[in-house]
Amino acid sequence: MKAVRRVVLQLGVLVLVAFENVVAAPSSQPAIYAPFAPPPDYPYMARLHHIEGSGVFLVHIRPDGKVSSVDVAQSSGSKVLDSAALMALRKWRFRPGPTEAKIPIMWKWTGAVQVSHPSRSE
Repeated sequence: MKAVRRVVLQLGVLVLVAFENVVAAPSSQPAIYAPFAPPPDYPYMARLHHIEGSGVFLVHIRPDGKVSSVDVAQSSGSKVLDSAALMALRKWRFRPGPTEAKIPIMWKWTGAVQVSHPSRSE
């Protein structure tokens, strides 16, 4: 029976929103192991209702560095935020080597959303 080596990475991504702009502040580690790591969106409805949360996501990585699947290890407490994280993490690309990565993500509200109707002039 062949022994399977499991490599697990701890990476962090902090997602902040300021006045409707998503600003990613990743640690330096993701760039080393994941050269393509787009931050998750902060969904409009979550921003509108000031929904915040933090969660941990387990990314399963194929030998070629592509993501095979993503699991919610610890929910952010919001299905909308969890869904945004899953969508973004499926797009990540890793350097060959690691087979799994734990990604903590935090959504923190720091601004205000201005809602305007296109037919209204102010």
